Amino acid sequence: MTTNVRGVVRLLGWWVGPSVDVVRCGCGRVRGVGRLATERGARCWRELGGMAGGGRGIVGVMSVELIRASGLTDAVPYAYASVVPAGARLVHTAGACPIDEHDRVVALGDVAGQARQVMDNLEVALQAAGAVLTDVVRTTVYVASTDQADLVAAWNVVRARFGDHDAPSTLLGVTVLGYRGQLVEVDAVAVTK
Repeated sequence: MTTNVRGVVRLLGWWVGPSVDVVRCGCGRVRGVGRLATERGARCWRELGGMAGGGRGIVGVMSVELIRASGLTDAVPYAYASVVPAGARLVHTAGACPIDEHDRVVALGDVAGQARQVMDNLEVALQAAGAVLTDVVRTTVYVASTDQADLVAAWNVVRARFGDHDAPSTLLGVTVLGYRGQLVEVDAVAVTK
């Protein structure tokens, strides 16, 4: 279902607009906004087998070069650096929060549940800027916990959503995040033409 939104509105914690198409998938979640979402249709990653883009070859506008440093361990699940092509347009997202379309924090007390909503919202923000997850050159993952198991739980969700695109990332345990009950937040830098 595609709905055209007129005026500046707040969508899943992101300000959208003067006029933009909002696409919802079959499960009711907002799949994206704008041209990219409309071209991809209203199918979400859940309907396509659980991977972002469904693993169906959705490719970003520009290629990000991910760097593995031979002098550092290869046992980590991310690249150590990324290189942005000359002439690229950088996209910096705000921290994506576990907020639903009704401005409520979801999955209270559930780190993995909040991480899933955060990644849904991050994809919407990237799409609004003309980018997809494979355009991301760096992320920062914040988890409001002193328990390393909570950090790992959030990281596993984030890492799974990126699939084979293992952009450099920093995972941090922090004291508190901006919304009452919020446990996870992710910001990203991406590149488009």
